[in-house]
Amino acid sequence: MPEEYRAWYLIDILRARTFPPYEGAYFTSNGRKVFMRLELTLEEASHSGDANDSSTPRVS
Repeated sequence: MPEEYRAWYLIDILRARTFPPYEGAYFTSNGRKVFMRLELTLEEASHSGDANDSSTPRVS
């Protein structure tokens, strides 16, 4: 894999690997696997007033 990633690309990888009953994506730290889970939720309908709202995800 390349060394640089766009945030949404990494989110998609983690989301795809977080699927029960599997343990999910992991990294190794001090010889031990550290498993990660990613949960995405939509915010409640709001009055954000963002006139430029689009389907392009934004990371903040």
